[in-house]
Amino acid sequence: MIESFQVIPIMTAVAIIIYLVVMYILTKLVLDRNASYMSLKVMDMMIKKQ
Repeated sequence: MIESFQVIPIMTAVAIIIYLVVMYILTKLVLDRNASYMSLKVMDMMIKKQ
């Protein structure tokens, strides 16, 4: 019984680390996609000006 209580903090730490890694990757993907979309819009506006 005592051993199971020692495992809980380790599992919580692992879950938090996995959560942070996944959130970092998803945020990076969203920002990269948004940046590429914005650069396409800027290039499109520059082409229309000429």
